[in-house]
Formats: sequence, C-alpha cells, structure tokens
Amino acid sequence: MISVILLVLFLTDSCRCVDHIYHIKENNDVHSFIGDIVSDTHLLDNIQTRDDSNKLTFNVLQGGTDGGVQLFNVTPGGQLYTAAILDAESLCQYNVECFRLLEIAVQEGHSFMKILEIKVMIEDVNDNYPIFPNKEFHLTFDENDSKDSKERVPKATDNDVSTHNSKLVYQLKKGEDIPFKLFVSKELDGTDLLQLTLEGNLDREKKDIYSFQLIARDGGSLQKEGVLDIIISVQDENDNSPVFSQNIYNITINDTHQMNKPVIRLSATDLDVGENGKISYTLSPKTPNKIKECFRLNRVTGDLFVTTEFQFGKSYKIFVKATDNGKLPLSSTATVFINGISHINNSPNIDFRFVIKSTGNTAVISEASKIGSFVAYVKITDNDGGANGQVKCHLENRYLQLISISGKKYKVVVKSELDRESEKSFNFTIKCQDNGLPPLKVEKQFSVLVTDINDVQPQFSQDIFKFLTYENEHKDFPVGYVNATDPDIGDGGQLTYSLLSNGKDILPFQISDVGFISTTESLDREEKNLYEFKVLVKDKGTPSLEKRANVVVEVMDLNDNAPYFSFPNADPFSLNVHYHPHSDHDITVVRASDRDSQHNAFLTYEILRGNEKHLFQMNHHSGVLSFSRSLYQNDAGFYELELGVKDSGSPVLSSTTTLSLTLTVSNTTSKIFKTPSKTTTESSNGLQLNVMIVIVIAAVIVSVVIVISISICIVHRLKQTDNNYNDSVDMYHKVTPALNVQSKYIFDPTCVPPGVQYTVERNLKKPQQPMVDREDIQYRTMPMIRLRENQQMFVPREESMSPGYRELNSADQFTEMSTLSSLTDSGHGWSVGSAGHYEELPVLMLMLLLLAESCLCVDHTYHVKENNDVHSYIGDIVTDTHLMDNIQSQDNSDKLTFNVIQGVTDGSVQLFNVTPGGQLYTASILDAEILCQYNVECFRILEIAVQEGHSFMKILEIKVMIEDVNDNYPIFPKKELKIQFDENDLIGTTETLPNAIDKDFSVQNSKLSYQLKADEDIPFKLFVSKKSDGIDLLQLILESNLDREKKDVYNILLIARDGGSPPKESIFHIQILVEDKNDNSPVFSQNIYNVTVNGTHRINKPILRLSATDLDEGESGRISYIFSNAKTPNKIKECFKLDEATGELFLKQKFQFGRIYKLFVEARDNGIPSMSSTVPILINGISHINNPPNIDIKFVIKSTGNTAFISEASKIGSFVAYVKVTNNDGGKNGQVKCHLQNRYLQLISVSEKKYKVVVKSEIDREREKSFNFTIKCQDNGLPPLKVEKQFSMLVTDINDVQPQFSQDIFKFLTYENEHKDFPVGYVNATDPDIGDGGQLTYSLLSNGKDILPFQISDVGFISTTESLDREEKNLYEFKVLVKDKGTPSLEKRANVVVEVMDLNDNAPYFSFPNVDPFSLNVHYHPHSDHDITVVRASDRDSQHNAFLTYEILRGNEKHLFQMNHHSGVLSFSRSLYQNDAGFYELELGVKDSGSPVLSSTTTLSLTLTVSNSTSKIFKTPSKTTTESSNGLQLNVMIVIVVAAVIISVVVVISISICIVHRLKQTDSNYNNSVDMYHKVTPALNTQSKYIFVPPGIQYTLERNMSKSQQPMMDMEGVHCSDGWGKPAFTETHQQVFVPREESMSPGYRELNSADQFSEMSTLSSHNDSGHGWSVGSAGHYEELPDLCRYQSDLTWIRRNRLPHTLNRSKGDNNGYPFQPEVDMDSSYHQDHQIPLTIIGTTSSITKHPSTVARTNDFTSSSKVPLSAVPKVKTLPRVPPVPPVTTLNN
Repeated sequence: MISVILLVLFLTDSCRCVDHIYHIKENNDVHSFIGDIVSDTHLLDNIQTRDDSNKLTFNVLQGGTDGGVQLFNVTPGGQLYTAAILDAESLCQYNVECFRLLEIAVQEGHSFMKILEIKVMIEDVNDNYPIFPNKEFHLTFDENDSKDSKERVPKATDNDVSTHNSKLVYQLKKGEDIPFKLFVSKELDGTDLLQLTLEGNLDREKKDIYSFQLIARDGGSLQKEGVLDIIISVQDENDNSPVFSQNIYNITINDTHQMNKPVIRLSATDLDVGENGKISYTLSPKTPNKIKECFRLNRVTGDLFVTTEFQFGKSYKIFVKATDNGKLPLSSTATVFINGISHINNSPNIDFRFVIKSTGNTAVISEASKIGSFVAYVKITDNDGGANGQVKCHLENRYLQLISISGKKYKVVVKSELDRESEKSFNFTIKCQDNGLPPLKVEKQFSVLVTDINDVQPQFSQDIFKFLTYENEHKDFPVGYVNATDPDIGDGGQLTYSLLSNGKDILPFQISDVGFISTTESLDREEKNLYEFKVLVKDKGTPSLEKRANVVVEVMDLNDNAPYFSFPNADPFSLNVHYHPHSDHDITVVRASDRDSQHNAFLTYEILRGNEKHLFQMNHHSGVLSFSRSLYQNDAGFYELELGVKDSGSPVLSSTTTLSLTLTVSNTTSKIFKTPSKTTTESSNGLQLNVMIVIVIAAVIVSVVIVISISICIVHRLKQTDNNYNDSVDMYHKVTPALNVQSKYIFDPTCVPPGVQYTVERNLKKPQQPMVDREDIQYRTMPMIRLRENQQMFVPREESMSPGYRELNSADQFTEMSTLSSLTDSGHGWSVGSAGHYEELPVLMLMLLLLAESCLCVDHTYHVKENNDVHSYIGDIVTDTHLMDNIQSQDNSDKLTFNVIQGVTDGSVQLFNVTPGGQLYTASILDAEILCQYNVECFRILEIAVQEGHSFMKILEIKVMIEDVNDNYPIFPKKELKIQFDENDLIGTTETLPNAIDKDFSVQNSKLSYQLKADEDIPFKLFVSKKSDGIDLLQLILESNLDREKKDVYNILLIARDGGSPPKESIFHIQILVEDKNDNSPVFSQNIYNVTVNGTHRINKPILRLSATDLDEGESGRISYIFSNAKTPNKIKECFKLDEATGELFLKQKFQFGRIYKLFVEARDNGIPSMSSTVPILINGISHINNPPNIDIKFVIKSTGNTAFISEASKIGSFVAYVKVTNNDGGKNGQVKCHLQNRYLQLISVSEKKYKVVVKSEIDREREKSFNFTIKCQDNGLPPLKVEKQFSMLVTDINDVQPQFSQDIFKFLTYENEHKDFPVGYVNATDPDIGDGGQLTYSLLSNGKDILPFQISDVGFISTTESLDREEKNLYEFKVLVKDKGTPSLEKRANVVVEVMDLNDNAPYFSFPNVDPFSLNVHYHPHSDHDITVVRASDRDSQHNAFLTYEILRGNEKHLFQMNHHSGVLSFSRSLYQNDAGFYELELGVKDSGSPVLSSTTTLSLTLTVSNSTSKIFKTPSKTTTESSNGLQLNVMIVIVVAAVIISVVVVISISICIVHRLKQTDSNYNNSVDMYHKVTPALNTQSKYIFVPPGIQYTLERNMSKSQQPMMDMEGVHCSDGWGKPAFTETHQQVFVPREESMSPGYRELNSADQFSEMSTLSSHNDSGHGWSVGSAGHYEELPDLCRYQSDLTWIRRNRLPHTLNRSKGDNNGYPFQPEVDMDSSYHQDHQIPLTIIGTTSSITKHPSTVARTNDFTSSSKVPLSAVPKVKTLPRVPPVPPVTTLNN
C-alpha cells in the first residue's frame, strides 16, 4: 500500500501545469533546435498587430542549467536551443521520467510581460554498452576440485536509464575442451547472479590455463554488447618432492683441478610448478662443519666447488639436500663421495710446534736458557710417493740447531748462549727439500723474542750533574733532571731515584721517580749558595741493582735585599767642615753594603737633595763626597744633604741617609763672588760665542764617534753570541741523553721531533697563571698531542711534570710488540694417514678406505664419553704405555717429562691436556657432534714428546676415542605449523609435514619414530615412508569429509622419539584450518525499505541502519555497504551519506523536505570473487514545523555567483534580476513577503513569490564602484521566520571623465652638457576611468617653431634628446598633452618650464687688457694715488661659476704690488723708494669659483719711474742694529748647543741601555740553550723553519714559504722606539721567539711550509710584566726602561709576504672578552709593506702599509702606491686574511 502511495506521489509531482512541453532525444548536437516559444505558446494571440512581436524579448530565468553547466539557451526572439549535449544518464534517475522545467521571462519592449514555464522531456537512446568491472577476470580452481564446483563471476551494468535499453542477457563463448558452463540466476534485489560451474575433472599436468569470453548484450533496438575475458588457472598442490638424477655420486679429482671450476653439478627435478617446483641446494646437517669448510655449494645451480681447505690424498663423504619452496617444503638428500688424488710432485709441508711459550710463528725464550734446551718439535708431511716423498731439512742459526728424531720428525734445541742485551730477537728459517724431479723446496720462518733477566746495572748519563736555580722560588720549583738508563726490561728496567745527603743537614730538595729534582722549600742564597749531594738510582729487578752520581746545585741570586749604609751609621749624621783653598776637595767617604751578590750588589751613590748650589759632588762608585768647585766666602753656611745608594738589580732597591754639614770658609784666602762688570761681559761675549761653536762641533763629533763605536760593538757582540748559540745547538744535536725506554710518558710541543704533526688542545682553569714567567716559573698540566706518525717520545712521570710532557695511556708494565716477517708456506697441511693414488672406486672400496684410515698403529688407545666435565681423567700414559719397562731404576721415572706436540687442539679450542708427569686429562667439554662426522668413528690422535731429564727420549702417538651419548633431542624445523584444508577437499587429500632431525652422530641415537596425538577424534592419519635418500617422508591424509560449519579448527601433536637409551622426544604442534569458500551472497533483512523523515530530524543521527548477513566467514563474510552506481543518480547521492562498515544512512544538507527519494544500496562481501545483493530504499521527507523561505535569484545581466556586473549607463527601469521565493510550508507558514532597500535598485512583485529587480536611479562608477543589496523575506508563521540574501553589484565603466594633471605648470631643473636621455622630470596625470578609458599617453607640444630637445615616455618621464648648452639657451617652455584610449578619446594639456643649470665649462677671459702682453708706463709720486690700473675679466658661466678672483702670479718678487682679488684693482703695496724704479713684467691671473676651477692669465709689462725729489733711497742696516742682532744670534746658538748636547746624551744612554739589555738576553739565550741541551731529547731538523710555541698556546699554523724565504724576524729589526708614534707594546704582551734558520733551538717546531708562506696564529696572552720581543730563547729577561719591539723595516719586509693577525681566541677558556679585529682592505696588493704593531690588551698584530717600497721586490726603482692605514676595532671575530701571491725576485 505504501509503495502505491509513493508511486502516486511521484506521478503527481510530474503532472504540473506548464505552458508547453517539448521532446528531445539525448546526445543531440549543441545548438539543436527544440522549438519556437512564440508560436508554440500562442503569445501573439493577445497582441493586436504582428509588428508588436518584434518588441518581445525572452530570457531564461531558471532551469536552464544543471549544476554549473548551461543546458538550454533562448534567443531574444523566443527560439529554444540546446546549449550542451544532453546526457540522460547523468541528468536523470534509472527508470524515472527524465525532464527539465524552464522559467522564461518575457518582456514587451522595456516592460516585463510574464514568465512562461516550459517542460523539456529528454528521451533515452541506447547509447551505452554493457560494462564489466574489469576487462579481464582471473579465477583459480584447484586441480583436486570436485565436479559441480562453482565460482562467481562479475556481472555487467548498462547505464541507460530506460528499462528496455538496460536489460542484459549473457552467453559464454568457448571451445569444446572447456569444462565449464554458465549459470545465471536472480538475487533477492532482482540483479543478475552469474556462476561458473565445473563440469569435469581438472588435471594441471594436462592443461593448467583455460581462456574464454563472457558476452553481455542489452535490449536496445540496435543491441550493444560487452565482453569479459575469463582466465582460469589450475592451481598446483605441492605433492612432489625434488628428485636427484642419482642417489649416490662418486667423483675423483686430482690436484690439477682449478678452484673456480665445479667438481660436479648436482641436478634435481620437481614435477610441481612455481615456488613448489623451485629447488635450492644446501649441505645437509649430517655433513660435519669441518668437511663443509672444504666445499662451497651454489644454492641455485647446484654447482659444487672445492675450497683451499680441501686436502688431496683424502676421501670425503658429504650429504646434499634439495628443497623446494612450497608452503610445506619437501626435500630429498643425495650422498656424494669425493676422492682427491695427486699425480704431480707436491711440496713438503712443515708442521711446527713450539714447546715453549709462543703466539703464532713467534716464540718467547729466556736469555737464561741452557744449551741443549728443547725448543720445538717439527714434523714434515709429503703425501707424494717414492723419491717425491723423501724430504731433507736443515736450519741455519747461531743460537738454534735442528736434530732429526726419526724419518720426517725433528726437534729444535738451543745451540749457544743467549744475551737479550746484545740481541733482543732473532729469526730462523727451516728449509726442506724433497728428492723429486725437479726437487721442490719449502721454507718456513719463525721469530724468537728473548726475554730478559736483571743482569745489567743502571748507568747515569754523567758522573756529576750541575744545576743552577733561583732563590726565593716556591716549593716544588724545578731544579734539574738527572737521567739514568738500564737496558733491562720489565722490573729490571724500572728505575727509582732517591737523594743522599753528604752530611747531617736535611736537603731542601726532592726527586721524582723519573729523575726530576725540585725544591721542598724556598731557598735563600744569603744563607747557602751551594749544595752538594748524591743521587741514587735503583732498578726493581730481583736482585735489585743500583748506581750513584754527584749533584751540585748553585743558588742564583735575586735582588731581594736593599743596600744599607755602613758609614755613616747614624741618621742624620752631623759634620763640620772648614774650607781652605789649599786643602783637599774631598770631604768624607760614605760606605754601604748589600747582602746580594754580583750585579745585584753593585752599588751607586748620589746626592738626592740639598745641593741646590751645585757646591758638592759625589763619586757614584767610591762614595767620596767632595766640593765640585772652588768656594767663595758667601758659600759658607749649613747644608742638609740627603744621600742615596741603590743597587743594579731588577727591580732596583735603594736606601737614603741625611748628612747635616756645617761649612766654614777662611776669610783670608777666599774671594767674595761678585757680579761681572759690563765691560767684562761685553768682552767675554765674543769669546763665549767662539767657545760655544767649538763645543757644539766637538759634541756632535763625539756623539757620532760614540754611536759608530757602539754600533760596531753591538754587531761584533751579536756575532759572538750567535756563534756561541749555534755551537750550543750543534752540541745539542750531536749529544742526546739516553732516556728511560720504559717511561710511561710522551714529550710535548716544546720539543717535538721533526716530521711529527700534532694538534695542541688545552683547557686551562679560570685562575690561569702564565706558563713560564720570569718572577714565578710554575709547571702546569700540559696539552695533549695527537701523533700522526709512528714516533717514540718519552716523558717523565706525573709526580713532577715538566713543561712539554704528558702521560701516555699505557699499562704499568711496558710491553714491546715486534712484528716479525713470516714467509708464506707453500706446502700443504698434513693429515694422519694417506690415501695414496686412487682411481675411481666403487662405494664399498671407498668405505673400506675410510675405515682403514683410522686403523693406524698407535702406542695406546683411550676411550672417553663426550660431554664429560673439564679436567676429566683419561689415563696415565707412563703406566699404560709401559715406558718404565725400559728404565732400570723406578726412581728415574721422576725425570720423565711429557709435552703435547700435536692433536690436543681443534681449531683454537684446547681439547686435551697432559701433565709433566704423563697424566692425560680433558681440557674442555668434548662434543662429538661438533668434532666428528655422522655415522663415522670419532677419535683424535695425540703426539706427545717424552724427555728424560734434559734429553729427548721419544714421541708417543695416543689415540683417544670419543664415544657418542644420546645428548640431543629430535628437532623440528619450527615449533608449530598451520595447514589449510578446503571444506570441499576429497577423502585421500594429503599434506606433507616436516621431518625432525637428531644431531647425534651414531645411528642408534639418531633413529626416529613418529606418532600423532589429539584430544578428540580427528579425520586425519599419519603416513611415514622413506625417500630415495633414506630420509623420512611424513604425510597427513584426510580420512573423512570436512564441514567448516561444524568444526573449523583441528589441533594435533606430532611426537618424534629417537632410539637412544633413555629415548628423547620432541613435540610438533599442528593446527589445521578448514578454509571457507565464498559461496554465499549477503542477504538484507528486508527486500525494500520505506523511511519517512520529518523536518525535526537531526543530521548527525542515522535515518536507517541497513542490515545484511553472510553465512561465509573471514573476508568472505565481511560486508560493506555502498550506493549502487548504476541505479542511484549522483544528485540523489549528494543528499545522503552511507557508512560503508555499519550500513547507517544519514541525511546531508542538500536533502529537501517535501520530496520523495528512491535510492539503491548494495551489500558486498570481500571474498574473491566478491558477491553482492541490492535493496531499494524509499525516503519521504515531510515537515511539521515552520521552515524559513528560500530565495532563488537569477540575474539577467552578466553575473558570477552572488556578484553581478551593471553598466553605469543603465537606464532607470532596466530589468536586472528575477527573484523566486520557495517555501514548502502550508497555510500562513507558506505565505511570504519580500522587500529590498537600495538607492539604485528596487524590488517589484511579478506574481505570488516571484519578483523582478529593476534600476531605480542613475549609477555613477566614479562615485561608487560597487554596492551591495540585500533581499529580505519573511513568512507569516508563528513565529515568523526571516531569511535574507546579500548580493554584490560591480559597476562597469564607460569613458566619461577627462584626464587631469596633478598641476597646471611643471617646473624642472636640469644640467647642461649631460648625455642623451638624461632625465629631466616627471609629469603626472590621472583618469578615474578604468580599462582603455584609464590608459593614458603623453606627448610634447612646442610653443613655437623650434624643435624641442626633449622627449616624454608613456608614463610621463621627460628626458633630453641631445646634450643641452646653457650658454645657448637656459630656459625652455612648452606644453605636454595627455590623452586616454577610451572611445571617444578625452585629453588635457599642461605647461612645462625647464631651466638649464650651469656647469663650469667655460674658462674666464680678460676683457681688459685685451692684448697679451700689455704695456703700461707708471710714474710714482708720493702724493699720487696708489692705484695703478684695473683689470677686467668675464666668464660665460653664471652664478658661482662666474664669480672671479684676481691675483698676481709672477714678477712681484719685491712685494711692491698688490691686487684686489675681487675688483681687479692693481696698486702699490707700500711706499716706493728711488731704487724701486725699473721694468716689471707681471703675470696676472683670474680664476672662477666653479668645480673644477678654471683660470686664465695675461702679462702686464710695467715701466715704473719714481720722483727723485720726494722718494728716499733704501740703505744697509747700521752697526747698532747689527750689534743688537748679534745678541739674538748668541742666544739662539746657546739654545742649539744645549739641545745638541741633550740629544747626544740621550742617544748614548739609550743605546747603552739597549746594549746591556741585549747582552743579558744573548747570555741568557746561551745558558738556556745549554740547559735545554740537557733536558730535551729529540734532535731537530736544522734545515726547517720553526717557531717557538709557549706551553698553553692553542694555535693553528698554515704556512707557505718560498725557497729563498728568510726567518720571520731578525736581530736587524730590533728598535727601542715606535716608528709610528705609539707605544710599541701595552702592559700585556706576548713573548714570540723566532730563531735563525741556520741553527734551531729546542722548543721550536717545524712549520708545514710550501713554497709560499701563509700563517694564521692565535697566541694566548700572559700578564707578563716587562718582557719584550726577543730573538732566540725563552729565558729570563730583565725589565727595560723602554719596551723594545720589532719594527717592520726592510728585514721584516724581506721575510714576510703576508699580513699577520694575532689575537686571543675566545675559545681558549682564559676569560678574555676583548677580541680586537683588524678591519682592512681585503684587496691587499702584493707590493705593500706590512709593519708589525701590537695594540690592545691582547696581542693582536695588524698590518700597516709602510712608506718605503721594498727594493728587493723590484728590478727598477718605482714608487708604490700607498694604501690607507686600516682601523682597529673590536668585533666578535677576526676575518681570515685572503692569501696573497708572493712576488718572485
């Protein structure tokens, strides 16, 4: 009943009242004519005249589109056409009438007439072929499937919407041999169900693939068909095992066989296909691992190769397993016998066994070994026969000899005494040669390391050690290093040091274990300045040996005591002195003392205060106080003199005393000092002047002589010190103290051997102290060195670390590893017994040979079971072999010693152990399965050497039989197995099971039996058979039918038991799964679903949950729900959402209440092939609540979405849009009113719920480019519901606005003489129109006939077309025209003024005088005007370029004339004299003020006459004037003399101080180099470039030096002043020492230099008080008054080709935040000089350009351009300096 009602509703929905109905078939072309609306709707019946029909216009309002596609088009005249190809399948539902309703607006003229509703019926045509899901469909049938087995195939679909066109019939197109037929039935939903049924039995071996076609035809008038290619594959079962071509393979190979050639290719076949027939070859577990090592088997091809372990002369038995790749792999095994024979002469093989401690081919022997001691046992094997097998051996060595024991057995014994100190190790070679033709030789080399005994006494490097040290130093201050050596190693070479006092006094010294002597307290030289004691060195050997040496330590003085006055001994001291002219000038002598010594006690005296009259003087050295001149009467009086004494130490110490002196002078003889008279003064002035001149000349000469003499002394002294220094370094190179080779330490960077590359890394603690300081020398933890070459470097122990040493990560005891060469043994290994030469033998003969191999003649046989504990007792060899039968006395048995020579090891595992007394034990747990082969006797042969006392007795051969025990369980390949049986499998179906393996090698213990065990009745049984290789074949056989619905899983246990006693068993779990077939389609709970949904339904709540069931399980029973694509249109799908997993059906937003929907849902399982069923669903959407109305608008103008485009030219009343309001509610809820509020548009009602939008007022785009309008609608429900919809209108433009300039007049300034296209200015115009109406173009209009030298671009930029000349024209006036591109075009004009600005391009010129030269006669009179004439000049330029200045350039040497610079007036500069008359040629000049300045000149020839009556004659100055000037000259001379003397004295004193300082430095260099000779071991390469690296410095050096490179710094560059006017050093500075290239001092490392030098150094800064730059040594330096540094002179230039930057790296953890950075020009020229400057608190070397060119870099004299001095600023990092190519001389 419900279905009928729904069908009626569908029919009612389609029977709507329309104005006309059209029919059109789908797929017609675009623009196909449908009908004439005017004629078909009889619109003209209501129009009086036919001519009025032309006024009718038509416009589609609604229904013309489907989604975004335009379906129909109506011409303005009313003709209806298709706008697209109509496709009924995409537009309509299956089996439902297909149509579209069009609403067409009709206008009569400009007035709206009516709206027509046109129905267009779209008729279906048979245009779709039946379509299968895929072109091909693959099916699989098992070859054991029974008759009538069925498999589903997919059905086809036809997308035609009519029932007739979409009805399908099916047919198989096949041959006669196809055993399948098609069965077609209907599912519950009415869809076709296609099944293929098996009509006969399948045999995969006969045919494995069947191919045929399934054809589907529709019911159209012209039938269309679809084809599905069906391919059926017959699936194979893995029921065939691989089969070898032979069960047993017999192979014989000789020693000429090539290793890369297979000895045999094994071949096995499998009747199965695919993975079931794919075979891989492996060696069976029955084959022992040792035999496996002799062969290599290719898994894929079955090729068998021999390896280098294969021994010819032996027979091998191996088992090869062939396994397929089936799910349950099947396998078979073949036996391979391989006999290796030899037809050629083989080299003998040397088997060597040390009886002393050994590792490989290296043995260790004590130097205390006696002559005749047994060293090694040698056995020679040669499997050749006859003369080829006869071998002779010999050994040549000074210490060892080879003695034959028997046949091919030898022993090696000691021949002569050993001494490790003379030879630590030696090699020996055993050479053997057979008697074959040709004879073959073999030799084997061995190494012997001689171990040490403590037999050598330690020796000091010298008998007396002398050291210098400073007083007042801290505890643990280093004094020196004593060195002793002991050639013994181990404890005998480990030395300890101790100090022995010569008296009862306690020594203030201590010594470390490595010989470093340091202080235990601070020393005081004033208490004791010399210490003499002994040092004892002792080794740790047994017994310990010792040696003594004398040590002398001299304490050097520091200036720690101030001088003191011994006379006078009172302070103040009073003294009365009476002066007489004839008395001695000496007054008294003061005495002072100083507890210090040498230069620290060298005292100087001086008067500090109280000698203002310069009456007294004091001898600086003797302390004599005397009168400095003759005394006068008025000199008498009281004098209080402060006297001072100071020493010469550093720092200088001093003391003072006061002398109160009362002076009386005799009146009879002394004269009173008077002021010189005027006459005397005048007469003496001349004398003093002459004397002064002589003094000046003498002072200069003396100064020059002193400077030259001192310079010569300096050069001579420096040469001496360099020679001394070189001699000390040479001595250092020649003599190297022997170091203790057992030391644990390594020498560090201050003395690194040449060729060692290293990197210094150091982390210093925060309270960092300088590493080496003059005041306080302390030792710190040294940086680590990573050696990059094999260098041996030794340092002392940690207790007193010296700079430059660190501890090696070594053990406590030194182990010396020697790598001794070993010759390759060309022989083959030997084995017990020999197989001789064999031809191909039968299997029985090979087995007999294998048994005969073990039947060797041995001295005794023991039996031992496997798996016994370690050290299990086997037997007593002495008793069991009856060795005592040949010994007369039983007591001699104690003298027998036993040593195993061969056979006790298996690889690297020790199997047996023999005590010296002959008891045999196991050394490890014996495992027969690892040691022996399957089913073969397991034994080992031991060769034991017997010695009687020290003499060799015999070698015993002992056979140890290893008996198998049942210690292995049977093992299955895996713990469990899952097997699948189909529920339709027939009785007798079999599945193969894996067999177990027992690793016991005896037959009885490895024999297995099998049994099935289950908790319930099972329809399976076990069948066990044997394969051709003897391996068990296990098969599980189905005994009855399976029913998956009754039972789907069976769990079975497979038990395997071995034949041992007691037996061991293993359990294998088998799970059998009954596999389901996908033979059931899903079934819905209902055949049809009817659902009613009201408007209150929530979208997130399902309207229906579909339910379908499937009797199958797994993927075949898992159901998914989808919309039926063939029957449910896409538009309806968009209204619903279906959950594929749960079947829940939801509504979407597009669902419309008030409509009825029909859709089809398909339930599909996941089986292969998939099966499905379909159910129809009818959904009725009703609404019980008030729904808001819906606004549908259709623009009749151009629009996009909710935005329309309207022209500003639209007239009032123009039709804009059609509005249709829908509301499916009834009653008042469905009554709707709408309105629109907008200044431009209004809403006019057409009919109920239909409106039109028209233009209400004029539109102006320039005033408003766009506007929005909103249509609001409200129904009459309770409560009333409102809805509003907003739209946008974009106003399109017409060209109705004229362009406008930004200003009426444009004024620009430009320069003359500029190039073409020079920019002048920019004119700007705007036009609010858009499109072409807003596109502007510019042009220039001249005001006259002249051609304008300007042009204008399309955007308004004005530029020149030629160069302008201001002098020709300085102002241009013209017009600019702007025009838009609209239709019609509009334009506008503006004025342009361009003023040309002046450039100074014209030189001034003289307008008067206008001739050059110009003559002028001038007569001077005192009362005449001083002005002579006026010159005039002009300049064509303007403004400041034309501002002129005048001047006299030449001819005014008497300064007689002057010229006003601005007016050009030439006048006299002073009053003239008679002798000023004459001829003057004046060169006058004029220049402008432009840039650049331009000028001109002219010549004025002036004849001057002067009146004699009034002019005076100029005279020579008088004598009085001369005399007055003499006094002035005398004063000047006095100043010059005093200045010359002061300068000379300062120069002499400064040079003297430098000399003293330099001599102390060079002495210190010499002493330090000699001390360093004692302390530093490695000899350095004297041919390399080095740089001193203080400890604690982190640096990176990169240097490229040319071959002619000189050292970086030299003595020639030492200066005491700063050539740049800045302090050379700040308080904090660096010590950098660079020695000469000829002799390098210890402490320098070689720079890795190429031909060019490139060095970047980062040196840490130390707070060193008063050290400067120096050459050579890092010794102690005194403090100088001025800090000397190296200046970059020619020497520096010659040695340095690149800038250097030294700064403190922030990464050195020393806490220096200041990091100066050099800001320099990166484009550094190679000709520039780089002086050295130290700036800032951290040493930072920056480059400065010098003012002197490097002469050695040029072949000719030429000036070098100078670069600017770079700035030094603080930045985070110093940028790297780019490399600079070095100039070649």
